[in-house]
Amino acid sequence: MLVHLDFIGDIHGHFVKFKMLLERLGYNYDESLKTYTHPQQRKIVVLGDFINVGMQNKEILYTLYQMHTKQQALIIAGNHEYFLALLYHKTINNKNTLWYYIQRDYFPLYIEYNNKKEDLYPYIEWMLQLPLFIDFENAKAIHAIWDENNYNFLKAHNTVKEMIEFIAANPEYKERLNKAIMGITIKVNTNNNPKATFFRYKWWENNQEIPISELFIHKKEHFTSDLRNEIDLDSLKINIPNEPIFFGHYNLRGFPYLTNPTKCCLDFGGAKGGYLTAYRWDGETILDANKIIYV
Repeated sequence: MLVHLDFIGDIHGHFVKFKMLLERLGYNYDESLKTYTHPQQRKIVVLGDFINVGMQNKEILYTLYQMHTKQQALIIAGNHEYFLALLYHKTINNKNTLWYYIQRDYFPLYIEYNNKKEDLYPYIEWMLQLPLFIDFENAKAIHAIWDENNYNFLKAHNTVKEMIEFIAANPEYKERLNKAIMGITIKVNTNNNPKATFFRYKWWENNQEIPISELFIHKKEHFTSDLRNEIDLDSLKINIPNEPIFFGHYNLRGFPYLTNPTKCCLDFGGAKGGYLTAYRWDGETILDANKIIYV
C-alpha cells in the first residue's frame, strides 16, 4: 500500500515552477535513470491538467512521461488531457482537423509542436492510457469531484481511451463523466457580462453554516444571492467517502491553504500567477495544513 505520496495540483505547462516544486519536495534528477527520483522512494501523484495554458509543455510532457514510465509518478487525466485525447481519437484519420482544434483550444501546444507535429502524437497516445482517478483505499485522487455514486461507473472505464469509447456508445453518461473531470457548474447570465458565466461549485465546503450562494466561484464574477433560483439543489447531492480526497481544477485564489481536513484542493492558480501546490501525504486520515507545500 502506497502511503508516502506527494500530490500535485494543476501544472498547466509550467515546467520551471514544476521543477522548483520537485526540488522543494526533495526530488533530484537521476542521470542514470534520466528522471527525477526521491531519496526516500516517495512518488508524486499528478492530479490532471498538466498541459496547456503555459508555454513549457514539451518539458512537462517529457518529464512526466519519464517519471511515469519509470515508476516515479502516478498521473491522472484532467479535463485538458481528456478533451485533447478525445480530439485525437475523433480525428485520427484527419490530422488537419485535429490541428485546427488544437490551434483553437490548445494554442500553447500548437505553438510548441506546430513545426514538428508528429512529436506530440506519442504523448497523446500515452494520455489515452491514463486513469481518470486512483483509489489508494486510504486516500483518493481525482481531478474535480469524487462522488461515490459515480465510483462503479468510473471504475468500469478507468482509462481515457475506455471512457471515450464508452461515452461514444452511451452518450447519456456524458454528464457523469463531466462531473468527475470538470466538477459541477452553473451557467448564468450576469449584469456585468453579456456572455454566459460558468460558476464552479465548492463541493468540499458544503455544510449548513455556509450560504448556498457562497459555494459557487468564478475568477471574476460574484455569485450573488439573487442567483439562487438558478441552482438545481438535487444536482449538488454528492456521496463523499471518509478517506482523504486530493483534487485540483478549481483555480483558487490567494496563498495555498488546507481546504478541508479530508478534502484537499491543490489548484491555487499555479499557471495563472498563483502557486503550484502540493500536499506531502504519509498515510494520515486527517490532513495537516503544515504539509501543504508550494512555490
